[in-house]
Amino acid sequence: MKKSGKNKKTDGDKKRPWFRRIISGLWWTLNIVMFVIHIMSAYGGHVRPEASGFVSASSMAFPFVILATLALLVVDLIFKRKTAIIPAAAIIATIKPILLICPLNLSSSLSDEERSRSFTLMTYNVYNFLNKQGDYPNDTNPTISYILKEDPDIVALQECEYLSYYKKAHVFTEQTDSLKARYPYRHIGVTDGQSLLSKFPITFVNLGEIREGKSRLCAHRINIGDKSIVLVNLHLYSIQLTDDDKGTYLNLTHGEARGNIRKAKANLMVKLSSALRCHAEECRQIRKAIDTLLSPDDNIIICGDLNDTPASHAYLTLRGDDFDDAYANSAFGPTITYNEKRFFFRIDHVLYRGNIESRKITRGNVRYSDHFPLTTTFTFAAEKK
Repeated sequence: MKKSGKNKKTDGDKKRPWFRRIISGLWWTLNIVMFVIHIMSAYGGHVRPEASGFVSASSMAFPFVILATLALLVVDLIFKRKTAIIPAAAIIATIKPILLICPLNLSSSLSDEERSRSFTLMTYNVYNFLNKQGDYPNDTNPTISYILKEDPDIVALQECEYLSYYKKAHVFTEQTDSLKARYPYRHIGVTDGQSLLSKFPITFVNLGEIREGKSRLCAHRINIGDKSIVLVNLHLYSIQLTDDDKGTYLNLTHGEARGNIRKAKANLMVKLSSALRCHAEECRQIRKAIDTLLSPDDNIIICGDLNDTPASHAYLTLRGDDFDDAYANSAFGPTITYNEKRFFFRIDHVLYRGNIESRKITRGNVRYSDHFPLTTTFTFAAEKK
């Protein structure tokens, strides 16, 4: 008797289990590799750049790795649910650094009583008031117009070496006079670009110089009524990428491979590792100065262009265990503060400690500089009755 066709197995049927096993094994391997990359990028900033530049630098990729892990989790849930436990475990294990990059705070308005003990701070790398868009409406400077429009109580500026007539940037007397009238207390960083505009009295605080460093620091005590804060305005050393380096980065992020990509990537890594080591050492010096020269009871705000991400060793060193992050505590969702060449990173920060609390933080969507401004609303703690 002939066997039923249902019992016949074709060659394809015999091979399929092996094929499926190979695919399954590769898929498990992919999930495990992504788990390792996810954990390394989340906590790579805890490794000193001097010990491993590659591991420390991996922290810069963490925002993109989060997206890749979430995408992998979705695919797992659709096609192979057993492996979904791996990206899910990666997300759970790194929830704290994830919320630092993508906080989920619901906004709340200030009461009249809270408003009476609040102040606003803007930190802004102003690119020396040049408008990289090349547009100066009505022959005015758009960056100065923006600051006057937003009207923060305190403005910490980086790359601001003057507040006077400058034809190239369309900075004329009428606008500078308005700015000076609005902010009677000022420090202009003629040599270092670290400038401060304030509606409240300011006093210079000497935190010393960054030894053998290329970063810039300026500190002031600002008296706000019967209270005070110490504002530390920072501009950490940039990575010093050339136009060719930035072009290579654009090609890499666009999936293009032009020229000797391996050599170009190696060059980028060398510059990045050097900058991260520089940042780490300088932040150790800054923290030592703050811890040594300032009182533990001082209300301290550290803000500015750190040229580094929230997962980096420099950021973690500077923040320590005693500073809060205004963006992490007050914002909803991720953001970027650098707006050129697809460098989609938040590298401008506001850290604080003491009897103050960040209640709101907003990013200005103006592209005059290569940085976006951040404006934070702080409240002093209520007096105990």
